[in-house]
Amino acid sequence: TVRDGGRAHVPRTVTRLAVQLIGVLLLLVTVDRTATAFNLETINYILQEGEPNSMFGFSVVLHREQNKSWVIVGAPTANTTQNNVIEGGAVYRCDIYDDHRCFLVPFDTQESAAIIELQAKHNVTSNITHVKFDLYGK
Repeated sequence: TVRDGGRAHVPRTVTRLAVQLIGVLLLLVTVDRTATAFNLETINYILQEGEPNSMFGFSVVLHREQNKSWVIVGAPTANTTQNNVIEGGAVYRCDIYDDHRCFLVPFDTQESAAIIELQAKHNVTSNITHVKFDLYGK
């Protein structure tokens, strides 16, 4: 500090250095968070596609059961073969080893008005609501 007429002040170079140091630290914290936010495979990947305008991929969940894995993909505005239903949405089961191998998960194939009971579970650690259902009717 320098005394100027009884007042103490910090030289401008020290102030600039402190501001620059804080800026660099904020930049490092920000860059670190954005760099670790995603873990995407860019070399060995599988490409799954849905119908245009179906919002295919709106929700994606990796599912594993008895040493078999697949991806469950939601397409909330997909059209199905149900009568009088426009953009009712669809759920697909996609292979994680082959491109373009997605199969429609059939719901309400009899076009009945019956309500299917789904067991909702809330994952507190990630704040994601999952719906558990049996793909094969077991």
